Amino acid sequence: MDLRLVFRHFSTLYQFGIDGNDTILVFDICTKLVAGAMTIRYPQIHIRLEQSVKDFLQRRARQQERTMGAHITFLLRQEMEKEKASGHVAKQSPDASQQ
Repeated sequence: MDLRLVFRHFSTLYQFGIDGNDTILVFDICTKLVAGAMTIRYPQIHIRLEQSVKDFLQRRARQQERTMGAHITFLLRQEMEKEKASGHVAKQSPDASQQ
């Protein structure tokens, strides 16, 4: 839900003469609608990282003003775009723990 739309509706209600108590109630409802609409539940994974890798990730995420999860998503999306642009799927290889 677009925040501007919610506040436009709030302004419209206010123009039609609701009193102070109603204003607080309507604003509270609008705030809860926006918060509920903006909550997206993505699947979660839990991973183990070497401390040096985690430190690197934290530094880079902070530099880019992202959370660590958002930075991992950014990096993986870059790889997905590279793969899509090259027109082929990378071969599967053993994971790092097996190398």
